Amino acid sequence: IYVKALFNYDPKDDDLIPCAQAGIKFSIGDILQIISKDDHNWWQGKKIIPSKNIDESIINDYYGTYDNSPAGLIPSPELQEWRIATNAIEQARDGNGERI
Repeated sequence: IYVKALFNYDPKDDDLIPCAQAGIKFSIGDILQIISKDDHNWWQGKKIIPSKNIDESIINDYYGTYDNSPAGLIPSPELQEWRIATNAIEQARDGNGERI
């Protein structure tokens, strides 16, 4: 399965990833090949096409001839949604842990 990244991700900035060295850094618009969705929180995949100068015909031609970039961990959509919701809740509280 191939997906287009809808958010920027850098595993070095992620406290939740089990091993930052195993993560794949990507940007909005990058095309990712998902290899395994066995884990609920962490998918395995490869970055196929960087977001710069994406052209639909290039994407169609590229699916069968991706480079040998290493596979790595990618946060699942469920994990990313949880992260966004948790951050929003934390930002809605003041320094005493009380709701604003």
